[in-house]
Amino acid sequence: MKYKTIEKPRTPLSDSGIHSCFIRNRRCKSDWAGIGVGDAFKQNLDYSLRMPAQRLFFGACRKTQAAAAIMAGFTVDAGYRFKAKPQLAPCYTTYPATLAAYAAIGLTGFLEFAAAASSKALGSHVTDLMKGPALAPFASVDPKIFRPFQSMVIQVVQTRLILEDLSRAPDMSLIEIYRLFSASQQGFRFESLSEILCAAILYGDILPAWKHQVLHPLTRCLLTDLDDISQPYFERLSTAKLESLLEIGSEWVMEISAGLVKYLPDEREGKGERSEEDKISATDTRDVQRPHKFGRRNVHVSGSLVDPLDGPNPPALFDTTSTAEQAALALVSDLHKSGPENGDSEETGQAQAALEAAMNFATILKQTCSQSRQWEDIRSDHVERSMMFGAFSESLIQGNQTDGHQVQVLLNGDLECSGEIFDRPIELSGDRISCDKLFSESRSIAEALRRNLYPNREQSVETERIHSNGSLDPGRLPMADFSGAVFRRHRTRQKVDRRGAPVLLIACDASASLCARQMRMVKVLTAAWLDSTVKSRVQIMAGLYHSGVIRRGVTGPLVQWIYHPRKTPAIHRREAIRALATLPDAGTGVQADVLSLSFMLNEASKLARGRSIYMILVSDCEWNHSFRERMSGTEEVRSFFKMAKGEHAAKLHTTLVALGAKAETGLEDLVDNIVRVPEDLLDNYPAVAEKIGVYVASCMRERR
Repeated sequence: MKYKTIEKPRTPLSDSGIHSCFIRNRRCKSDWAGIGVGDAFKQNLDYSLRMPAQRLFFGACRKTQAAAAIMAGFTVDAGYRFKAKPQLAPCYTTYPATLAAYAAIGLTGFLEFAAAASSKALGSHVTDLMKGPALAPFASVDPKIFRPFQSMVIQVVQTRLILEDLSRAPDMSLIEIYRLFSASQQGFRFESLSEILCAAILYGDILPAWKHQVLHPLTRCLLTDLDDISQPYFERLSTAKLESLLEIGSEWVMEISAGLVKYLPDEREGKGERSEEDKISATDTRDVQRPHKFGRRNVHVSGSLVDPLDGPNPPALFDTTSTAEQAALALVSDLHKSGPENGDSEETGQAQAALEAAMNFATILKQTCSQSRQWEDIRSDHVERSMMFGAFSESLIQGNQTDGHQVQVLLNGDLECSGEIFDRPIELSGDRISCDKLFSESRSIAEALRRNLYPNREQSVETERIHSNGSLDPGRLPMADFSGAVFRRHRTRQKVDRRGAPVLLIACDASASLCARQMRMVKVLTAAWLDSTVKSRVQIMAGLYHSGVIRRGVTGPLVQWIYHPRKTPAIHRREAIRALATLPDAGTGVQADVLSLSFMLNEASKLARGRSIYMILVSDCEWNHSFRERMSGTEEVRSFFKMAKGEHAAKLHTTLVALGAKAETGLEDLVDNIVRVPEDLLDNYPAVAEKIGVYVASCMRERR
């Protein structure tokens, strides 16, 4: 009896052991609880859940920003551009996910209102009041200290007034959630006066009682005075009308300034003179506690003269951005104290030069020790620390799903052109039938491409002597009467770059000049290149460039990433084929070739970091101009490739895939290879695979 063997067909996207997530078989919480804004940035969730949640999050951000702009007096129409970016840092802290998302939306609305409204209204009103008798309590304070001190008080009080104004609007209720979030991030170390002002003014009515904490005497005195001053104003703000908030804020600033002036250094202390309290305490031998002031070493709770490492320390009058800057200021403090009053003297000039050198050194040290923000993820503890010290300001992580980038291109060697372009990832399709069909159509081309075409090798020319194989002594060969070419030759050697694998950049033209057959070939070729590099060490980036809708009522040049190591939801390259199935059947929009190619090449350069870049350009060779210069699209593209070839030298290798191009492309002398796909072969994938095979063979001869 003969048995017939039936082969089980392979699943296209899982034939190499890679897990395919087309259909989620397991049940999870979202099946019965739904998806909310708190799921937008949960990395433990699948991208199919995070993407809808992110749409809800950014939609809520736009709604809150529109409400804030309307409150600031602007008309929000289709062409209105928001002034603040969505703030994402609260979503990357240990705060509960849903509340953190609402806090991020609240911070976005606050920044939008603060950017749109006048930020100097309270300061101007206080300046008008600080005249005549109102300046008498502050006559003994150094003006160089009092002005930044009062600006600090005005800024904190103005923030509290804005919070009170916005929290009353129905569409801005999330502002209060962010205030609660920001209060939870406070560390209660009170290292500077600004932290004390924020704790008492911004969070004084929601923070727990501080009286039972171990505090420095100066910190305790400041908090006590601020609490006594602010409590009546908290009660007035709860019932005050909006038009009276400016008057209440001015009175609040004046009373805080008058109440805290006793803690500020006197003007005589800034000149190096001793005040009356210092003279009395120097002659008095009794154990009398000196009055607490900034700039003095005060007695601690333990009675120690040395500041404890992890204990109550005296707060600083002004914030210093780093410990290195504090050390720099300490190094030059003695020079300032010993310098004469005349600012033009030689000693004062030396002190100023020493201060500038120390501050420059501190800045360089901070930049050297800080974390890079180009491609590496920011550590979570850095994000939380920034949220603690940077309340009600822009966070470290911010941006939209579609971000704008300024691109500068140098054409013809001397013509500087610039433009704005937007990019965003493509959502992955859930249509398994379309994805399987696209994968099967590209299989033959992927098999032809499945060779190591993209080595990361550097060619170097070396000079060596020819050695004879016979009885003639090789050492005497140069002594014979022969020309130099006989015993000297040049050999090209290839050295492998130890820095890592190269970057393969696939740039696809998806403009309206491409018909449905050409657009289908773009999808098939891109899927083939993605599939052929699955098991290789080549880093890959793939994107479509054309023009599209950026946001409501706004269109412009757009790059849609099919696969990007840092921007797309696809985890695996073969999974990125699902993004191709999402694209329309024909091209759309008008492309800006040079602007888009320059942006994509810059992105690839950031990822390559000096390694080789292999650029695959798939286009119908109908070039369009990108800038308002007297140059055609073809001239711009030629100038761009000349510039790129000179800038990247031997690190850039370009291949042009010309779809349906009948005549010459005009780039034959500027690109390494040209693969022509005629009109009659756009639907014949096996024939295209043969042409790709010829291209592969030529590349193997050239690069090996």
